[in-house]
Amino acid sequence: MAVTFLNGGLVPSANLISGPDAAPSAGINAGPGVGNTQPSIYSIPGWTVVDNPRGVGGWQNNLMYVVSDGTTFSKEGAGLNAAQQNGRRNWTLFGTPGQTVNSVDNSGWYIASDGDPAYSGGIQQSLTGLTAGTTYDVTFWQAAGQFDCYLENGQCVDGTYNQATTNWWEVSFDGATQSSQTIAKPANAPVSVWQKQILSFVASGSSALLEFMANGTPGNQPPMALLSGVSVSPQGGPPNPPDPPTPVPGPLGVAGCAAAFGVSRRLRRRLRSGR
Repeated sequence: MAVTFLNGGLVPSANLISGPDAAPSAGINAGPGVGNTQPSIYSIPGWTVVDNPRGVGGWQNNLMYVVSDGTTFSKEGAGLNAAQQNGRRNWTLFGTPGQTVNSVDNSGWYIASDGDPAYSGGIQQSLTGLTAGTTYDVTFWQAAGQFDCYLENGQCVDGTYNQATTNWWEVSFDGATQSSQTIAKPANAPVSVWQKQILSFVASGSSALLEFMANGTPGNQPPMALLSGVSVSPQGGPPNPPDPPTPVPGPLGVAGCAAAFGVSRRLRRRLRSGR
């Protein structure tokens, strides 16, 4: 029996791709948060976005974004929330001038999510067609970034983010939870290379809930986890969907290089709290 699994490429709803509300990136929070945050008008078909999946007291907002290939970071970039329909700032990630990040599976899209529990969110979907007692591999690609500045009236307003971070994904399958490999990221460094991850789970029945949730430390820096190319398959079988024949070696699409660039530093001024 084949596993029913949808949209491993994380392609967003059609209104983000074309039409009057189209944009290269957008926040995909499910509901409102503090600071006049509005529910997103965008979604990821096949997946359900969940705000505050840990039930954290003092939770603020779900800072999860869906981003198109070729979106430029650093101060001249389009940012993570170019649509800005949900009332949140349009943050960029640290990067060299012109740096882009591209999906590993050529779907054209990937996710970036804040791992700080006070700003966390999750995505989940129900899998069917499973066989009880069978081991399934959840395969995906991860990378790590860090907020740099937010774009406002054509200007890049610097943040106060100057600490090293750790980033990983927490993956739940049928009630069991595992963590991906931790990515240790130097302060203010550009987005890391993509890393392939395979986590194995045993199904207890014919269906299971699959969930991804970003994690990281320290809070308020913030640790940003990136996700691309998700697949689910019986262990030893072909992935669903299949792996790309030639995976992108790293997220530095403009340069076509898997090596991280040097740290770009500039003077920072302290801004009011909140993201």
